[in-house]
Amino acid sequence: MSQFLTINNDELVPLSTVKRIRPVTADDREGLRKLGNRVDADRFNARIEFADGRRNYITETVDDIRNQTNLLQITDDAYVISANVTKARDLTEADITKMSERMGRPLSGDFTAQVDTTAGRVLSTVPALELMNGLN
Repeated sequence: MSQFLTINNDELVPLSTVKRIRPVTADDREGLRKLGNRVDADRFNARIEFADGRRNYITETVDDIRNQTNLLQITDDAYVISANVTKARDLTEADITKMSERMGRPLSGDFTAQVDTTAGRVLSTVPALELMNGLN
């Protein structure tokens, strides 16, 4: 497989820089529409988050990306590139409390694990062992 993803039909991005991929939601489209005529919100199907924090909307679907590289599902609607996963571990109640305190609010979602990738750390609703077994 290639070390790059092709996005928006002709842009190449290194796989190692992709932190997370997810489908575009209705809320995303509404936010894009608020930008006015500059953006055609309906043409985007997925959103990629990169290691440097940038987020790009792309015309490809998650399935289109899956046809280019192996994806690992980390939540109901979020994926990481399998080759980018470096480790995973289950979260403890102490971890969740510490994260909530750092954020100044309760941790949203039913996160059970944290996943380290070449592009950064993400939280997962899938237990660590199940995630790692999904890499095979």
